[in-house]
Amino acid sequence: MGNLTILIDANSIGYACHHATKLSINGQQTQAILGFVKVVRQLRMSYPAASMLALWDGKAEFRYDLHPGYKGDRNSTPKQQAEHEAYKSQQPHIQRALTMLGITQMRAKNLEADDLAGVFVNRLMSVEGNTVLLISGDMDWAQLVRPGVTWRDLREDSRIITSGNFFEKTGYKTPFAFLQGKCLHGDTSDCISGVGGIGEGTAPLLLAEHGSVQNFWKKCDEGTYEPRTKAERSLWQGNSEFTKEEWEKQFIYVQDPTLSVEDNEKAHKKALKKHKDAYVGQGRILFGRNFKLMQLLKPQPLDKSKLVLTKGAFNRDEFADFCGEFAFMSILKGLDNFVQPFKH
Repeated sequence: MGNLTILIDANSIGYACHHATKLSINGQQTQAILGFVKVVRQLRMSYPAASMLALWDGKAEFRYDLHPGYKGDRNSTPKQQAEHEAYKSQQPHIQRALTMLGITQMRAKNLEADDLAGVFVNRLMSVEGNTVLLISGDMDWAQLVRPGVTWRDLREDSRIITSGNFFEKTGYKTPFAFLQGKCLHGDTSDCISGVGGIGEGTAPLLLAEHGSVQNFWKKCDEGTYEPRTKAERSLWQGNSEFTKEEWEKQFIYVQDPTLSVEDNEKAHKKALKKHKDAYVGQGRILFGRNFKLMQLLKPQPLDKSKLVLTKGAFNRDEFADFCGEFAFMSILKGLDNFVQPFKH
């Protein structure tokens, strides 16, 4: 008989809780800590028999090697930096609280929580009868949905994605098409540019028509489909080593001394247009890059030397002291009732 495992995207939940009403004690913000504790209690009450694993982000260097600008402007302003530091200071305390409440946590120094989710979904679903609940505000995790695997964003009751309602919720027929759509239009939150000209509105249409980007390429190669736009042509043949700006800088026009100034200007404009029109773009290159950056279906294997596993063990008294340390009076007033779901 299979079991339900809940995989928690810890930083996604932590950041969401951090952006609730600000709380603090002795200069330490605490809203992310309190919110996270309440989230895991809600989950434990709703799924008392489930195994629960909180997944934390490491730094996936391979993504920065592929794309040096990956997540490049997330903390580019003083306000963003301050928010990041305020949340980061609460992380260790969230981890302490989860340990006291018996929640096991994992971090791979060389991978993100997304990658760990991919690893565990593949492992867990290889056993008949197992089911998985993905708790995250990050829709990248939706690519892992399949029969028995559900994605849920706790901030909105309607944000639940299953294999049965996948098209209704995402606009894509399959999780693989959803992933390819993300690769086409990019992800501004991670500073991943799209292929150019294929946005969130047109990506589902292209994939609905062709089934996959690979089928699109095959049809173009066979001549059974003629790309209709520059974006489609770039997606098919866009292997240029130059960006658009770099390509335009390659243009050189040598004036013809036999022509008048006016005719030279006309010839210059005509030659420049021809040069620009000859640019094949980088759509195919960018799609390939984005797929490597975004895909979680075949995650990198775990390196045990880079894993940090913290096994939780419920301890009422330590948790009571913890709540006293941060003046979580709303919990302390009904402590035994609050911790009841964690006792089993």
